[in-house]
Amino acid sequence: PDHIYISGIAIAPEYQKQGIAKEALEAIKKEISFAKRIDLVTHPKNNIILLMALAAGFTIEEWKDNFYGDGEPRLVLSLKK
Repeated sequence: PDHIYISGIAIAPEYQKQGIAKEALEAIKKEISFAKRIDLVTHPKNNIILLMALAAGFTIEEWKDNFYGDGEPRLVLSLKK
């Protein structure tokens, strides 16, 4: 209960770039405020999510090669209290 993994935030293309993902991430953070650690994973080239997560207080913790078995690398970002 003190370590949460956000498995995905997806916004339909017609609603992207309107701040919805940012608001969703903030709502999730409030809902799970009891957690001592929150992790999320994204592709290193996903600049929009990277910037959003960094602005929300997440830090890049680790590079993982082939994280999902698709041959692509991922970054693990974490928010610790």
